Amino acid sequence: MKRKNSIVDKMTSRRVDKLFELLFIVLLLLPFKAIAQDVNKLVVGNISGMRSTDVNLPISMENTNPNIVAMQFNVVVPEGVTLSMATNDFTLEQTRCVNHRARGSARGGNEYRVMLLSPNNTPLKANRGKVFSMKASIASDALLNEGESYPITVNNVVLSDSLGNNVMTEFENGSLTISPNPDFTVSNVAMETASPVNPNDKIDISWTVNNIGSVPSLGGWSEQVSLVST
Repeated sequence: MKRKNSIVDKMTSRRVDKLFELLFIVLLLLPFKAIAQDVNKLVVGNISGMRSTDVNLPISMENTNPNIVAMQFNVVVPEGVTLSMATNDFTLEQTRCVNHRARGSARGGNEYRVMLLSPNNTPLKANRGKVFSMKASIASDALLNEGESYPITVNNVVLSDSLGNNVMTEFENGSLTISPNPDFTVSNVAMETASPVNPNDKIDISWTVNNIGSVPSLGGWSEQVSLVST
């Protein structure tokens, strides 16, 4: 009889130990599950543009925390690209911003510091999508090859809640792809006034401009005429 009770006690003890082991595993996994579900991510857009043009660089955010009120980050753009830090060159999305304001400053080289904040700590609306965009200008002499992509990176990213905590969990860099430019040629230059041409004379000149490039000219072009003595 004692032997039977001893066997039962051992079986019960093993079951209890197993139950506690399973309970411990479940409790251990719960925090990791909560962390994995908490995503507050800053996303820099991928853009394309031609040299001598301006493009808008979008900044988006995916957030499970509904109490994010501000953000700050440094952004580095390719050589030959500049970001405007003028207040009116920031375009805020009304679907996400309430009374927020964006501003920034150049830090030297190709790096800029950008901030978005609310004077009274109002949380950003929604939980995904573009928050704002800023103007990027590509120089005409930028040493960037057509068809190639160049990184736009961020660092020191802060997504702040109303208590001043940085709740950022991750961020995603963007890129700039250089689009082909139109390629203009001038031909059939003709002057309908007989030589010589004296000061204050009026002359009629005609010429033909052809775009032999692979893309259209959407912004037009400028022309300059010079008269050279031969």
